[in-house]
Order: sequence, then C-alpha cells, then structure tokens
Amino acid sequence: MALRRRWKITAGVFTAFAIAAYVIVYIDFRLRSVHEMQSVNLTEGMIYDSFENLQRTHDLSTHYSRARIFAPLNAIDCMLFGGEPPVLGIMFDLK
Repeated sequence: MALRRRWKITAGVFTAFAIAAYVIVYIDFRLRSVHEMQSVNLTEGMIYDSFENLQRTHDLSTHYSRARIFAPLNAIDCMLFGGEPPVLGIMFDLK
C-alpha cells in the first residue's frame, strides 16, 4: 500500500509540474507576442513564433502548430483576461 501511495504522490507532483510548465511557456509566448506585435504596430492577434522568423521564412506552420497546442489556455485567456486569439494569417510583401 505504501508503494501505491508513493506512486500516486509522484504522479501528482509530475502532473503539477507539467501543467505549471505548460502555463509558464504560454505566458512567455503571450508576453513576447504582445511586445513584438506592438513593435511592428499590429494591434490584434497573437503570434506564437518570432516575427523576425515569420518575416524571413513567410512560413506560419510553427505558429499554427503552437496555436493548436495552446488553444485551451488561449481560450481561457480570451474569456477571463481579454487576451487576443491567434493570428489566422499574415499577408507578406504587399506591393
């Protein structure tokens, strides 16, 4: 019984650390996104990739995959704290 209880405690601690890491990474993306969006005078949306990388590659695949991973936290952020949803697309090189 003691081994089973120790296993449950270990699993609970591991789960708590995993959830904390997930939330911390989301907060890091959120703060970086707000800063980068303001620096390029964009006011709406959240970018999960660096704007420098997006300008260089014109590839949003990393952004889209991260948007799917962090969709639950982004929904909570939008509902409770007025956060921005992820950017759906960027038009590059308009001339």
